[in-house]
Amino acid sequence: SDAPSAAAGASPSGFDAGAPYVALALHPKLPRPEHESGRAVAIVVDTSRSMLGSSYDRASALAVRLAGELDESDRLTVLACGVDCEVLGAGSGLAPGPATAARVRTFLARITPEDASDVVGSVERALGELRGAAGATRRVIYLGDGAATVGQVKPGSIERAVGRGISRIPAALVAVAVGSESDPATLDALARGGDGVMLPYSPGRSLSEMAYAVLGASYGNALASVSVTLPEGLGAVAPARLSSIPAGGEAYVLARMNNAETTGDVVLRGRVGGKPFEQRYPIALKASTASGNAFVPRLYAAARLADLEREGTDAAKAEAIALSTRFSVASRYTSLLVLESPAMFRAFGLEKATSAGSFTGDEAAESTSAEGTEQVDGADDEPAAEGRAAARNKPGESSRFSSLGGGAPAGALGGLAETAQSTDAEPKKKSAQKAEPNFAPGPPVPTAAPAPAAKPAPLSPRAMGNTGADVLELEGPRDEWRERPRRMIPMRRIWERAGEVFPASEKLPKNLALDDSKARAQAEYDDNPNRRDALKKLFVVLLRAGLVEQAAPLAEHWAEKEPLDAEALTARADVLAARGERAQAIRVLGSVLDAKPGDIASAKRLARLERWAGRPGLGCRFSVAIAEQRSSDAALLADAVRCARETLDGAVASELIESAAPATRTAAEKLLAGPRPDDQELRGDVRLEAHWQGDADLDLALVDPDGHRVSWLGAPTRGIISARNATSQREEALALTGAKAGDYALELVRSSGTAPSSGEVTVSIAGTTRRLPFTIDGPRVRIGYARISLHPRLVPL
Repeated sequence: SDAPSAAAGASPSGFDAGAPYVALALHPKLPRPEHESGRAVAIVVDTSRSMLGSSYDRASALAVRLAGELDESDRLTVLACGVDCEVLGAGSGLAPGPATAARVRTFLARITPEDASDVVGSVERALGELRGAAGATRRVIYLGDGAATVGQVKPGSIERAVGRGISRIPAALVAVAVGSESDPATLDALARGGDGVMLPYSPGRSLSEMAYAVLGASYGNALASVSVTLPEGLGAVAPARLSSIPAGGEAYVLARMNNAETTGDVVLRGRVGGKPFEQRYPIALKASTASGNAFVPRLYAAARLADLEREGTDAAKAEAIALSTRFSVASRYTSLLVLESPAMFRAFGLEKATSAGSFTGDEAAESTSAEGTEQVDGADDEPAAEGRAAARNKPGESSRFSSLGGGAPAGALGGLAETAQSTDAEPKKKSAQKAEPNFAPGPPVPTAAPAPAAKPAPLSPRAMGNTGADVLELEGPRDEWRERPRRMIPMRRIWERAGEVFPASEKLPKNLALDDSKARAQAEYDDNPNRRDALKKLFVVLLRAGLVEQAAPLAEHWAEKEPLDAEALTARADVLAARGERAQAIRVLGSVLDAKPGDIASAKRLARLERWAGRPGLGCRFSVAIAEQRSSDAALLADAVRCARETLDGAVASELIESAAPATRTAAEKLLAGPRPDDQELRGDVRLEAHWQGDADLDLALVDPDGHRVSWLGAPTRGIISARNATSQREEALALTGAKAGDYALELVRSSGTAPSSGEVTVSIAGTTRRLPFTIDGPRVRIGYARISLHPRLVPL
């Protein structure tokens, strides 16, 4: 096709089932770019919770090395980003060199990886920092694992969102995948949207080697805006769009061939250092059924799957599942559908229906190669094997691409059927089946009618165990002792809720003091300090008793042993919130989402608290992530579209609604046409309303019977929380629907301000209302306790 973009996205409908598959490996020689000076560079370091440990250490060391190695005429800005970013060198930037490298080392060393990860938001913030560098060449270098949990989370939506940002603020992006557990699909999408390259920083690669690779890519030594034109007869190209090719790198192009043989030129175009680049490779292709080429159809399937996953629609998902199961290539949508051995198929009781060829890596592939026709001036000296379009595979190297894999008719070139049959060469063995007994009902067998049973004689009172006076009393007239029939009234048991409120100044019931519970929990923990249950029980008792400073070391110890334990992170957040460190508590709650990607409850909690905190745009990014992960939920989609229209780019809302299935889209549009949900309405029979004097931001909180701290920051409870005036310095309200029975502690915590404050809290709980005065001159004050009890009562149905 003469239009690579159109051909790349075309379906294989123009090719029959036996059309051969083609794999092309492009390794271009690139000219040296002209030296650029006075660039504006932003280095983004991922500081989300998933980076904790060696990944953050390696990313920090690379950022420090780059800060010292960049050209002295450049201006550098460093951003440490999770959901929000801390910035070093904001405004005019810093001059690279040893002094700046030392500042970057100190800046990153004081940050502990925490919070969720907003990949697109981090890049947009970096572009915002570079906005003022008018006339300078802009570069963004992203260092992270690509585990996106906020904002756009699908590779396709990430690529499109970054592309929109780059169109507004022109720049080039280099994405560095840090660690062996990084997500290359997400980071590749990030680089493709930013018209840059993705570089893997895997274990074993030295810091110096990685620094020079990043510097080379950031200085323009790469082929960007890549397009490929294939000869006539090749189509259904995958991938749909090629990523930038760094100097010395390769690009792989997969296609279908509608003839037995094809000749022509492969034309590679792009830009190097902002200047046009073009190279032609004459090729002659001939289909082959050699065993060494049997992996090519699966390579095509893998490339096509990557395109479908980036698309992310329901139709693309269905096609991806079909393609994955047909060729035994794993995808984001398949797990047990693609198994590794016949034994696994038998173990899970699945039928093996695949078109993948059998390839061991030991056979040599049949391939062709071609040198570029254009002479490249200034290119680095490279081995003769480089600078050519090749389709090759060395024996034992299954990761290399071959030119062709079967698909032509048998006898001449071989067909796809033969390639597919090579994987199913073993005859299927039918397992012997045991004869099953026949349990089907037969015709009815006539039987004689049973004789009527003899009516038993009535028992005398004496036979029933009555003696003496009892017998004489019952031997009267029959009507006198027979019991009259009763009329039964159907009843059901209901549980009524009753509330009690106890001021902290009064003498409390013994069970509210928790003295005995604390002693037992402490003894159990002392006997088993490494048991998770013992630690958790003691932490809950201490938090309920208001002993926050004693509970804090337990939460830290718990999180150190299990850094990605959601309960441990929630315990840390509760301690920080009880101390009044609200901003840090919110970051730790973000870590819960990073530890449990896709946890809808945690994401909804964070979206809600950001709205209540007066940051609706940031809260909407959590809603967008939820909608992308639960694409079939119309309510979640409506929430995300509504807030995106109000606070984010309108393109985000359009993309969300257009990518949904028709039925989901229709249901979401009905919800959007209805009234807007009211976030400020208090709901539930547990309500706290506080008013005070003094310039202070106070937060209401309940500590529930399970030891969860319930405030407008949320809680891992089944009850529904509502709040009003969360950041006011005069009043605040908190309510809870579905509160469980038990004892609650009532607290006020200072989040800002230092002057003493006095006021009153009106507590309404399960039908009981009481006013509790308070004065707070420290970080926290416990104003009282409350109890919800359940009382049974029978009522008619």
